[in-house]
Amino acid sequence: MPNATPQVQFRLPPATAERLRQEAARRGLKVGECARNMVLAALDAPTQQDLLTALLELKQGVFNISRLAIQSTTALDQAQALARQGATAAQLETLRNALARGIRAVLIECGNLEPNEAEAWVNERMLS
Repeated sequence: MPNATPQVQFRLPPATAERLRQEAARRGLKVGECARNMVLAALDAPTQQDLLTALLELKQGVFNISRLAIQSTTALDQAQALARQGATAAQLETLRNALARGIRAVLIECGNLEPNEAEAWVNERMLS
């Protein structure tokens, strides 16, 4: 057999073999097909370490978004306060630039834009 794939055989405890038989029946497969599918799925599944790494990255992203949202809210609150107080053009310009920096950061962190794309977006829509 020139291109034969290796065969794998193994024994299972009776209770595990019964669970496999029930799962195969539930899926409408032969026991061997079911075992093969389950082994392949397990080998292709992400590892626990992969899942933990993804979870940590997600938590860091949520933290960054929260921090940026707080900064943007603070900038908006400052803008409203300055507007009520009759702010000078220089104060409003400073605030506008601070808000633009926050929006730029949100676009990079949350919008998955490259820094140059975020910069162009902010310049076009906020600073021009």
